[in-house]
Amino acid sequence: MSKAVIVFTGKDLNIMQEEGGSGDWVVLNSRVSASTYLLCVRNQREDWSVKDDAEHGQAFLIARGIGCKKSVREGRKVITFKEYAELPMDKASLKKAWKALTGGQRYPVAYHDAQTLLNELDIDVDTLDWQSFTPSPVEEIIPESKSVPEESASEVEVKELSEVILEAKRMVADAANLDISKVSIQIVY
Repeated sequence: MSKAVIVFTGKDLNIMQEEGGSGDWVVLNSRVSASTYLLCVRNQREDWSVKDDAEHGQAFLIARGIGCKKSVREGRKVITFKEYAELPMDKASLKKAWKALTGGQRYPVAYHDAQTLLNELDIDVDTLDWQSFTPSPVEEIIPESKSVPEESASEVEVKELSEVILEAKRMVADAANLDISKVSIQIVY
């Protein structure tokens, strides 16, 4: 049974080309690599979100040949892909894709059975206009010196306990294929 990864993203195809895929997600390489498709659903609610023709919650792009690579953001991944097809903006079944497929969950990554996803959204992958995905060439910045400046060596990202717990809950929910509301973490001092 093939799987699909669904992401709720404010980024468009141009940004994905700059980043080499869809990022920056907390995902397991094994779950992404075991999936056949990546479905991108528009999140219009972030300040930085691309404002385009896709409505909030609408599926706008599907990709195949997916994998993972490290993101420039620590602990995050970019979901890479070899081919993509842009989905029609006027198709009613795609308008509320996020709610239909995930129940409107707050965590922006979900996993779904691929055939069920395609059926629910009425997507026929054989009729789509598949394009080869070519990431934009990125100039590699090579530091002049291998030494780390003193101020950056002493700067360590410190997360609040609530952030750590939320991230752990997301990872457990993801690994167990559960809704995050079903995961609780107890700390005993």
